[in-house]
Amino acid sequence: MFNKPRKVFPPGTFLPAPQRVLAIFQLCLAFIAICVYAGHPFMGALFNQKAQLSLFENVMGTLPEPLTEQDRTQQQFNNNQFSQLSVGEKTAILAKYHQIQQIGNSSFLAKCQEACVLLIFKTPPFTKAWIFFSILLSILMLRKREGAAQAAWVLPILACAFAWDSYQNLDKQAISPEAKLFPSEQVVMRDYLKEPLSSSILEQHQQLKKGWNQYLIIEWAREIPSPFSTTHNLQVFKGEFAFNLARLKLQIQHPSSNSSFLAGAVYNPLLIYLLYFWWNLFFAWFMNRNRWKPNKVPV
Repeated sequence: MFNKPRKVFPPGTFLPAPQRVLAIFQLCLAFIAICVYAGHPFMGALFNQKAQLSLFENVMGTLPEPLTEQDRTQQQFNNNQFSQLSVGEKTAILAKYHQIQQIGNSSFLAKCQEACVLLIFKTPPFTKAWIFFSILLSILMLRKREGAAQAAWVLPILACAFAWDSYQNLDKQAISPEAKLFPSEQVVMRDYLKEPLSSSILEQHQQLKKGWNQYLIIEWAREIPSPFSTTHNLQVFKGEFAFNLARLKLQIQHPSSNSSFLAGAVYNPLLIYLLYFWWNLFFAWFMNRNRWKPNKVPV
């Protein structure tokens, strides 16, 4: 049998390998961004639902399979405390609990529709522009279309615009009422721990846990911390139950604050914005660098 002759392409047919790799990588980043938004109804919403349900089950004392004896004791304590609430409070909590359970039972088609709504209407405009131009320009560069590389300079500009837009809207992304219940680490250390942190990470964890328990007992159980471990543990259970009950009531009063996906997707730490900008700036420079060298054919 005769081997089929290998097809030989003339020089310059394809984008040089380093630029081709970067264009494909940029294309992958754009599709990852699409998956982050469009995939939320399938994975992110499930995570949010489980986190919310666990708080309800903790307060009601119905968490599945407690791992330790202390967990079982706390669940029994919470169950007794929940049974002593007024009928109105228990009815509101149980109604909200069943409502959250129903959210996870939506059909695949409904989740696809929600994904389209998130991607088309609720994705920040500069993010949509960045995704669109990343896909379009990467494909055009891989096909060696004239002017595609020069147009890549729009990507770092969009990254800057996205960062500016996010910080301009920080006042609209107010901290949820539930989040305001949590004291800062500085407050716990200053007002409840009242001792310097150890240099050991493990000891720091124990110290902060001790300060947190003191906070729960003083502020939420409204008691003076007992030196006896059994009584102290019950005080912690009482304070934690009151604290989590307050969180549940705020969730019921402010249901819109429970959906934190868009706020988290729009707002990112400064480091993330810098990475966006510098990567896109590097990408645009790398795809255009041969244009400034002699005897090189521009992309």
